Amino acid sequence: MLRDWAIIVANVVTVTACATAPTARPVNLNMTGRPDPAEYARFTSRGTSTLVGQAFLTTRGGDVKLGAGRPVTLDPATAYTMEWYKQLGADQNRFDETPSDSLFRKARRTTTVDAQGHFRFATVPAGTWLVRSIVSWETGATYGALQGGVVADTVTLVAGEQREIILNHVVTPAAPMTIVALTREQVGDRKFTIAAKVSGISCRRAALTDPAPTEAVARTDLVENAARLGVDAVTDVICEKGGLSLTKNCTSFIECKGSAIRWL
Repeated sequence: MLRDWAIIVANVVTVTACATAPTARPVNLNMTGRPDPAEYARFTSRGTSTLVGQAFLTTRGGDVKLGAGRPVTLDPATAYTMEWYKQLGADQNRFDETPSDSLFRKARRTTTVDAQGHFRFATVPAGTWLVRSIVSWETGATYGALQGGVVADTVTLVAGEQREIILNHVVTPAAPMTIVALTREQVGDRKFTIAAKVSGISCRRAALTDPAPTEAVARTDLVENAARLGVDAVTDVICEKGGLSLTKNCTSFIECKGSAIRWL
């Protein structure tokens, strides 16, 4: 049994149909809360995990566009961070803008994508992080017109591990990551009501040709199903592995279940 560690992403745009970079500027940043010093304390220390990744997009024609030379940001995926992200984090034109709070800025880590699209963060504390970069390029149709945009995802690191992440999903201000899956510790004393029980699945139907089921796919499916309900978050997420299932039509699968909640 695999228990939820983390914040999960929903409502990303698949990037084989590349998005056009946004041009309109949103309203000024308006944060409703402040970061919790206790929550941020573990993210500002020196950790033992390593995160490696690659940032790229694939065009409809099959060309691979790398994020070479672009910045990569690594932020603790807290409720405060996700509120900032919903307002500014998916806007390529305002990629570097941050809240004025010093805790947010102290916890942020940055690096640069190399010529092959790769990046690396070392000595990262365990926990869930929001990773962003930019992959964009000029089109030949209109001078100065860009395709691509901000690519982002979340990743949960366990102490001492090396984890790989691929950033190949465009997110936009119109469809940012809006649903979070939180542990009960992250929920804390905040009051909520359970709207529904939700689930998501990663299914392998043909053992010889289909890829193996992954927890990441099951979690994404879970969050997308929750997002359709118009809820604020998901909690109590548990993921389980299974073998042959005639009812699910899978030779093997991973299924994640949780509670979709609304804040009171």
